[in-house]
Amino acid sequence: MTEKSKVFNQTRKFYMEKIAATDLNMTAEKLGMTMALQGPRVKYFDKFYYIKENDIVDENGNPVDFDALVALSKYILRCPDVPSLNRQWTAYRDFKDSGPLLKFFADAVEGTIASAFTGRLDDLAAAADRMGGEPAEEELSYDLKRRFQALPNIAVLLLFNDADSEFPAECRVLFERRAETYLDMESVAILGKQLAEYLNQSISQ
Repeated sequence: MTEKSKVFNQTRKFYMEKIAATDLNMTAEKLGMTMALQGPRVKYFDKFYYIKENDIVDENGNPVDFDALVALSKYILRCPDVPSLNRQWTAYRDFKDSGPLLKFFADAVEGTIASAFTGRLDDLAAAADRMGGEPAEEELSYDLKRRFQALPNIAVLLLFNDADSEFPAECRVLFERRAETYLDMESVAILGKQLAEYLNQSISQ
């Protein structure tokens, strides 16, 4: 077993033991999950996952990838007693405790999307559409605005300006303020990172 696989399995075991100690049915209801024969089902961006007794799996029974495992586990374990209704769009840097991951977020999320889609506005729009992104109604001056439902209580807003003769491409990824109620800052950053990855994967399909 590689070191990476060992860490993944240890992390999965850690989270699943904690999830097993929760009232999963009540938690699932509070978090907007649906119940299915396979167990509680949650939509993560455009993919569905089932919460099992000892794992989180996709619709084909395959184990969730590491980043999604962390984000989904934190979403379940941090379930608040009182839901948050604060949907104000917020930059990652404006969340409390985001400081240690600001450079990561700038590089791995906004920088990655800007670099990958420079001069490819139509490709970005197509990738966003395939991921279920919806045109955003906010009156903001960007070439592309798409809203994604990352988790039942957490939406993500993608803003993109393509490069021109004076400025390089610019990408901003915003979150509903209530994201900090449901996730820690590592997991919020993971949502951004996975958005960037899924967009890149979508254009290669």
